[in-house]
Amino acid sequence: MTFPRPLGSLRVAMRQPLGYHSYDEESWIFPHLLQELADRLILGTLILLFIATSPDPARAQDAAVSRSHATTLSSFAPIPGALYETTFRKDNVEIFSEDGDFLGLVGKIGRPTGLAFDSAGNLFVASDDSTAGYSIKKVSATDGTIRTFTTAGLSGPHGLAFDQEGNLYVANYNNNTVTRYTPRGRGETFADRGQGLVNPLGLVFDAAGNLLVTNQGGGPMRAGRVMMLSPTGDATILVKDGLQVPYGIALDATGNVYVSNNGGNFVEKFAPDGTDLGVFCSAGCSAPQGMIFDDAGNLYVANNNTATIEKYAPDGTDLGAFTSTRGGPHFLAIYKPR
Repeated sequence: MTFPRPLGSLRVAMRQPLGYHSYDEESWIFPHLLQELADRLILGTLILLFIATSPDPARAQDAAVSRSHATTLSSFAPIPGALYETTFRKDNVEIFSEDGDFLGLVGKIGRPTGLAFDSAGNLFVASDDSTAGYSIKKVSATDGTIRTFTTAGLSGPHGLAFDQEGNLYVANYNNNTVTRYTPRGRGETFADRGQGLVNPLGLVFDAAGNLLVTNQGGGPMRAGRVMMLSPTGDATILVKDGLQVPYGIALDATGNVYVSNNGGNFVEKFAPDGTDLGVFCSAGCSAPQGMIFDDAGNLYVANNNTATIEKYAPDGTDLGAFTSTRGGPHFLAIYKPR
């Protein structure tokens, strides 16, 4: 797999002009008639070419979008500060600059969901592709090669997160588990329904090494919960109220917890101990899913319904659409070199 490279010069292949056959003047091929037909054919072709290439802002914009979204990077070097986003129904990962400009695609990955970078800058992407088989893909930081990291223990993989030792954790929506994999890909079940997991989706580690999980199907009326798993796998309920189908989860620099509520179109804010601090943002939210903070404390929210990524200031002020995506965005990641 390759990452987008700068567009090279555009080369257009033009057909050569129609040639004319030489006929014997005494033959009965009607040379003048053939000449007239040829002239009319050339004229018609020129008219069609003029129409096809005449200025049309809508057509030009569509063409530009089509070209840009078909771009892939020729070599992969993770871009510090760039935002990476999975477009589930388009089978790829999009890359945007810190200003929201489209930079290219991370190749073809079937039904991508969660994504995360390891300490070496390799990009890991969950593939929730039941037809081809569930898997975690690894995009090499050196040459952009996409390889299957693991398929073991996966069932509807979504959120991804790395611990400080470089182990990868995967939320498996279908079988109610979180699986853990060593850097070499050896896996085990870290937590399951016995610890209260029901349709886990988003994952994030806090500063103490606890893994926070959005439990979409947990709690009364399946309104959802946020579970906290200690480094040894012991489970406690961190948040049980104020949720409506929780999906993404993110932490700010002080450890406050933010949860996107896919069923309520808002992001709720909680203190590190789970105390509900109220709605952080709702304007601009439309079926919010994955979230990520940048180093300045701005929050980015993937809006699955509107195919946009909304940006919010640290105080919750809606700064507007950061960018639009090819389809409903799922999860977000920002490359932050460690």
